[in-house]
Amino acid sequence: MEDDLFNYTNTLFNYGYASLEAECLRVINTVGLDPSIGFLHEMRNEKRSLAYDLQEVFRGEVDIVVYKLLSKGYRSPKNDFLRMNNYSLRLWEGGTDKLSKAYETQMGERIEYEGKLIPRRKVIERKAFELAKYVEERSKDINFMY
Repeated sequence: MEDDLFNYTNTLFNYGYASLEAECLRVINTVGLDPSIGFLHEMRNEKRSLAYDLQEVFRGEVDIVVYKLLSKGYRSPKNDFLRMNNYSLRLWEGGTDKLSKAYETQMGERIEYEGKLIPRRKVIERKAFELAKYVEERSKDINFMY
């Protein structure tokens, strides 16, 4: 039973990180950076190194989403998951709906950033624009903290 809870929880994290990765890729494409050229993760054409790099800063947001779900009594009902032929788990329809809603709530929440209240997801966009300015040498430094 403990192994199942661990596996279900890990599947929630994986789905949440995939959602964050997609958001980071969207922002990277918006600002015109190459997602395969990163500075923390290995660079290869088939990898999205820069998306992984940008994602690192915001992984805690996904952790909070999963923690909130689990602390509010969400106990990973088995019908929210699909067990694959290789015994791995995938989040199924009910689970994706719950996690996506919680993720959207978290990322839409307004936080103070540079003296303004903006949605968390806008911070990702701002950080990508700051990175682009740094790469283009229009800024001498960059701060990935928020």
